[in-house]
Amino acid sequence: MTILYFVKAGPRPNTTGEGKKISLEKLCSCFPNLETMHAYDPPVINEDNPSLYAEHVVIETTKTNDIIKEKGFHLLKDIHPKDINLNQLSE
Repeated sequence: MTILYFVKAGPRPNTTGEGKKISLEKLCSCFPNLETMHAYDPPVINEDNPSLYAEHVVIETTKTNDIIKEKGFHLLKDIHPKDINLNQLSE
Protein backbone atom coordinates (compact mmCIF):
# COMPACT_ATOMS: atom_id res chain seq x y z
CA MET A 1 0.00 0.00 0.00
CA THR A 2 1.20 3.51 -0.82
CA ILE A 3 -0.26 6.73 0.61
CA LEU A 4 0.55 10.17 -0.77
CA TYR A 5 0.56 13.29 1.42
CA PHE A 6 0.79 16.98 0.57
CA VAL A 7 2.98 18.47 3.30
CA LYS A 8 3.48 21.98 4.66
CA ALA A 9 6.77 23.11 6.14
CA GLY A 10 6.82 23.41 9.92
CA PRO A 11 6.68 21.33 13.08
CA ARG A 12 4.58 18.19 13.18
CA PRO A 13 1.79 17.16 13.69
CA ASN A 14 -0.11 19.91 11.83
CA THR A 15 1.77 19.74 8.53
CA THR A 16 -0.15 17.06 6.64
CA GLY A 17 -3.70 16.52 5.60
CA GLU A 18 -5.44 13.25 5.00
CA GLY A 19 -3.42 10.95 2.78
CA LYS A 20 -4.62 9.54 -0.53
CA LYS A 21 -4.08 5.89 -1.45
CA ILE A 22 -2.22 5.70 -4.78
CA SER A 23 -0.54 3.21 -7.07
CA LEU A 24 3.25 3.23 -6.60
CA GLU A 25 3.65 1.84 -10.12
CA LYS A 26 1.62 4.70 -11.63
CA LEU A 27 3.56 7.29 -9.63
CA CYS A 28 6.87 5.91 -10.89
CA SER A 29 5.62 5.75 -14.49
CA CYS A 30 4.41 9.38 -14.35
CA PHE A 31 7.76 10.50 -12.89
CA PRO A 32 10.36 8.14 -14.41
CA ASN A 33 13.29 10.22 -13.08
CA LEU A 34 11.86 10.38 -9.57
CA GLU A 35 14.35 11.04 -6.79
CA THR A 36 13.46 10.68 -3.13
CA MET A 37 14.85 11.07 0.35
CA HIS A 38 13.98 8.06 2.52
CA ALA A 39 13.00 8.22 6.21
CA TYR A 40 11.59 5.66 8.61
CA ASP A 41 9.49 8.32 10.37
CA PRO A 42 7.38 11.10 8.85
CA PRO A 43 9.81 13.83 7.77
CA VAL A 44 9.83 17.27 9.38
CA ILE A 45 10.48 19.94 6.76
CA ASN A 46 11.80 23.40 7.67
CA GLU A 47 10.55 23.16 11.24
CA ASP A 48 11.64 26.75 12.00
CA ASN A 49 10.05 28.26 8.89
CA PRO A 50 6.42 27.02 8.62
CA SER A 51 4.43 27.51 5.43
CA LEU A 52 0.73 28.25 5.06
CA TYR A 53 0.23 25.89 2.14
CA ALA A 54 1.47 22.45 1.16
CA GLU A 55 4.72 22.74 -0.77
CA HIS A 56 6.06 19.18 -0.60
CA VAL A 57 4.95 15.67 -1.52
CA VAL A 58 5.65 12.67 0.71
CA ILE A 59 4.68 9.04 0.21
CA GLU A 60 4.44 6.32 2.81
CA THR A 61 4.80 2.89 1.30
CA THR A 62 4.93 -0.77 2.24
CA LYS A 63 6.03 -1.65 -1.32
CA THR A 64 9.32 -1.39 -3.16
CA ASN A 65 10.37 -1.33 -6.81
CA ASP A 66 13.34 -0.28 -8.97
CA ILE A 67 12.96 3.39 -7.95
CA ILE A 68 11.61 3.13 -4.39
CA LYS A 69 14.01 0.64 -2.85
CA GLU A 70 12.98 0.90 0.82
CA LYS A 71 9.70 0.78 2.70
CA GLY A 72 8.77 3.80 4.79
CA PHE A 73 8.44 7.51 4.05
CA HIS A 74 9.90 9.22 0.99
CA LEU A 75 10.08 12.96 0.34
CA LEU A 76 9.72 13.37 -3.43
CA LYS A 77 12.49 15.74 -4.54
CA ASP A 78 11.58 18.52 -6.99
CA ILE A 79 7.89 17.50 -7.03
CA HIS A 80 5.32 20.12 -5.93
CA PRO A 81 1.72 19.24 -5.03
CA LYS A 82 0.56 21.12 -8.16
CA ASP A 83 2.55 18.58 -10.24
CA ILE A 84 0.40 15.71 -8.95
CA ASN A 85 -2.79 14.52 -10.65
CA LEU A 86 -4.43 12.32 -8.00
CA ASN A 87 -6.95 10.89 -10.48
CA GLN A 88 -4.09 9.62 -12.62
CA LEU A 89 -2.41 7.93 -9.63
CA SER A 90 -5.43 6.21 -8.09
CA GLU A 91 -5.29 2.46 -7.66
